[in-house]
Amino acid sequence: MTTETPRKTCGRCGVSFGCSSHVGGCWCETLPNIVAIEPSGDCLCPTCLAREIGGRIESFIADVPHDEALRAALAEPKGRPPVEWIDYTIENGDAVFTSWYLLKQGECCGNGCRNCPYPAAQ
Repeated sequence: MTTETPRKTCGRCGVSFGCSSHVGGCWCETLPNIVAIEPSGDCLCPTCLAREIGGRIESFIADVPHDEALRAALAEPKGRPPVEWIDYTIENGDAVFTSWYLLKQGECCGNGCRNCPYPAAQ
């Protein structure tokens, strides 16, 4: 017996997407869980959820001391592939790393990154 992945509609953009939460895990569980999405909220498609999480992470970084943001970033599992809107955005065909991605590196690379979160580099 094959279980079909149910379709849901994104509460933000209206796109239809698959959700496999009923079979033990959904794609959304692979995204950083540093900020919680309200459990009573509508499901969001991969793009809208990544944008929401990315925005919340950027607010978190802006609102807490640098050391706290760094601890949270370094606690993220290693080896997770970068996610658009959370770790980078695409501008004019180029990837621009977010503050979150740069924090996960653990230190400033010294390349003058636009979103560098390290106080000594700013």
